[in-house]
Amino acid sequence: MAALDLFILLIQLIFALSVSVALIFGKVFMKGRWIYRDEGMDYWAATLTQVLALAIFIYFF
Repeated sequence: MAALDLFILLIQLIFALSVSVALIFGKVFMKGRWIYRDEGMDYWAATLTQVLALAIFIYFF
C-alpha cells in the first residue's frame, strides 16, 4: 500500500511540475502576460488552457 501511495505522490508531483513549467512558458511566449491580449482563437485557447490547467491542479490537490 505504501508503494501505491508513493506512486500516486510521484504522479502528482510530476503533474504539478509540468503545469508550473507550462504556465511559465506560456507567460514567456505570450509577451510577458498571463493572458494573451490579442482577440481571436489564440486568446481563447490560451485562456481556456490556463483555466483548465488550474482547475485540474486544484482538483488533484
